[in-house]
Amino acid sequence: RLDETTRSMASIRSLEHRPEDGGSLVGRPEEQGVVPVRAAPINEYLKARGSDPPRTWVSALLLQLVNYNASGFVDSVRSWFRSSVQHLLAKPKEADPSGDYFVAWLRECHREIYSDIDTSDASLLCKVQQKKSTSKLGLFHNLKELEIPG
Repeated sequence: RLDETTRSMASIRSLEHRPEDGGSLVGRPEEQGVVPVRAAPINEYLKARGSDPPRTWVSALLLQLVNYNASGFVDSVRSWFRSSVQHLLAKPKEADPSGDYFVAWLRECHREIYSDIDTSDASLLCKVQQKKSTSKLGLFHNLKELEIPG
C-alpha cells in the first residue's frame, strides 16, 4: 500500500545493470520481477518535459534510447513487456507466486468473489483451489478455473 510513510521506500528496478567495471549492460539475476529505478513515476502519468508531440515519461525515455542507437534494446524491452503481460493475464494465479497481481486481478475481474473471501494472504490464494465464503456458511468459491469475464 502506498501512502505518505511508504512512498519514500517505493522503487522499481531495471532488469539490466551495468557492472562496476563499467562493462556493457547485463541481466540481473531473477528477483521475481522487483524493479528499483527511483526516478520512475509511482502513481501518476508524467508528461516528458518539452516533448512535442506530448509523450509520457517512459515513451520519451525509449525515444532517447533509440536516438542513442539502442533501438534493438528498446524492441527487446517492448517484446519482453508484452509477453510478460500476456503470460500474467493468461494465468494470473500461476504466474504470480507472491499473489499480489492475482489479488488485484481478482478484485477487478471477479469483484463478487474478491469481496466474499479472505484476501489477507495473497500467496496462499495462489496455492488453494477454493476459498471459503465469509458471508455464506458452507459456500466455497472455486479459484482454480477463473478466467477474464466476457
